[in-house]
Amino acid sequence: MRYFTNSEMQTFKECRRKWWLGHYRRLRPKAHRGTGAAPIGSKVHKALAEWYVPDGEERTDPREALERVIAEERQAIIDAAPSYEAAHGIFDEATTLDVELDQFEKENELVRIMIEGYMEWLAETGADSQYKVLSSETTVEYEFAPGLSFAGRLDTLLQRLHDNAFLSMDHKTGDFTDLRRRLPTDEQMLLYEILRRATQPGQRSIGMVFNMLRKVKRTARANPPFYDRASHMYTPQQLENAWVKVMGVVHDIISVEGRLAAGESHHLVVYPRPSRDCHWKCEFYHVCSMLDDGSRAEDMLQSLFVIADPLERYPELTAGDDQ
Repeated sequence: MRYFTNSEMQTFKECRRKWWLGHYRRLRPKAHRGTGAAPIGSKVHKALAEWYVPDGEERTDPREALERVIAEERQAIIDAAPSYEAAHGIFDEATTLDVELDQFEKENELVRIMIEGYMEWLAETGADSQYKVLSSETTVEYEFAPGLSFAGRLDTLLQRLHDNAFLSMDHKTGDFTDLRRRLPTDEQMLLYEILRRATQPGQRSIGMVFNMLRKVKRTARANPPFYDRASHMYTPQQLENAWVKVMGVVHDIISVEGRLAAGESHHLVVYPRPSRDCHWKCEFYHVCSMLDDGSRAEDMLQSLFVIADPLERYPELTAGDDQ
């Protein structure tokens, strides 16, 4: 089975070269980078996943779950110490183990404050009292053509108690204004809504909810709110058009894979799309220019990257190795 995920499609649209290296060639850095915006959001997700579980299942206080996640992440960084030393001076100065661990602990302090405040906010507002949790961190897949499927992981599926309507809640960290602006057209949420309706057609959906946590320490200078929720219900026409666009991206990816398999140059088929964000957003930033200037790019890739399954966060999809 060939699985397509929102992550892969967004990467393909963002930069074909990044997609080629990360998804087509399945490369990822040996060094485990545990700091930055993505790891902060990941720790929040993992902590809340053990709180939002179906009724009747044992749930874990997110503050306890977070400490376990932090310990696991800290050990992963330490285990990758040789890779940090190898990468030092090639990626950036922050790739040394000591600097990375120091930044990691600073960010842990922020996440602890965010989760502690979130639990206080729930107690004060009763924000969850109107919902029943049906599932958490659930992988959904939909085979839209023979051998071709979409896959996604829904944070939380809820049922509203007063009318039994269904909705999906996705945990987001960041600026509330930006998150509210993104929600109506967020392509991940659109795809997840399509997948949920396709796999659970009997449920009356009322859309998606962003469960928002600000990345702030709630000091005296920080202005509330620090936690909030934003919801959006998609029209049938919006979902139909989103489906057509998704099919367009899938068609382009399949076409590009065929051209690469036929031996066409990656310079022609998966050309890069440089932006001002590449230096912090892309793990292939420093090797990217080497692929164009005649340097020993392949040697660098072999030294600092390993082959890994892009679908490793979907362990249920045992056919992921067939890509």
